[in-house]
Amino acid sequence: MLSARLIQAALFATALTYADTQPAEWGFAKQRAKAASFLAGRFDQELGLLKGVWAGGHGFEPLGYSLIDVNFFASRSLMPYNATMASSIGRAVDFWLQKANYTRDDPRENMFGRLVPDILTVDTHTVEGGYPAPPNKLWMVTEKVNHTRRGYSPDRAYGVNAGVKMALANSLAGNSSTARSIMADIAGMWNASNNCIMEPAAVHDGFCYTRALAYFLFGVRALRLESALLPASDMAAIEHQLWRTQVVNCSVACGNGKALSATYFYGGEPMLRNGAHSTTEPANLALLAYDPRIRTAWFPDTPRG
Repeated sequence: MLSARLIQAALFATALTYADTQPAEWGFAKQRAKAASFLAGRFDQELGLLKGVWAGGHGFEPLGYSLIDVNFFASRSLMPYNATMASSIGRAVDFWLQKANYTRDDPRENMFGRLVPDILTVDTHTVEGGYPAPPNKLWMVTEKVNHTRRGYSPDRAYGVNAGVKMALANSLAGNSSTARSIMADIAGMWNASNNCIMEPAAVHDGFCYTRALAYFLFGVRALRLESALLPASDMAAIEHQLWRTQVVNCSVACGNGKALSATYFYGGEPMLRNGAHSTTEPANLALLAYDPRIRTAWFPDTPRG
């Protein structure tokens, strides 16, 4: 019979082996709380939405209200931190998307367990008001799928955000080998010296995108691939680089909230020029990458990679 000490040691070894697969062990709780506070500081009680958006190639619009992706994400990302606010955002998003005749065909639906097989590009669509605001009272905007363009596929070049959605769609459709192959391709873009996922946009622009780190973490956790694609040291480096970009106090009053910069230099230093910290996308995605519902609700039945 094993002694209590040996049993304890065996359990500890098992915990070490599978720690990276357990939501409770995903960590960075203090940083996540600051990201949630940053997002909550954008909440407009009258409309029930987060305000402030970069959209359609325009600069930052403080009176802009983005349905997809800002508030579509926030209705989920804020749920573990402020359920009342997240629910309010969700109701407002549903109301305005109905006005926009949304048919639930956006590929981001795949992140939350609803299969949208075609990963298509999107166009900016004004729902209410106009750009800029002022003189318009507000700019209610969303992204709508463009069905006239050819979509992404595993045999064409893709960035991390499209690739992860494509992998999740394949997993939801039962094509686990294709899903894993796509995620392995993205993992192969990781450059440890640059602390950067060298997707085509990063190579072309000469700098890195914070969202790529969060999308990748979301994908590997949804598909149970944390230990299958990269060494543990690289996975840890990706997480630390994600939160290394959280360096800017929020641009609106939000307690101790902090924003994540949208972009960073090769090597890891955040880029703060041109108000790059004003976007909510990195904070939204970072929170989603640590949401336990990845395993409990959105991808509960995904086999281990």
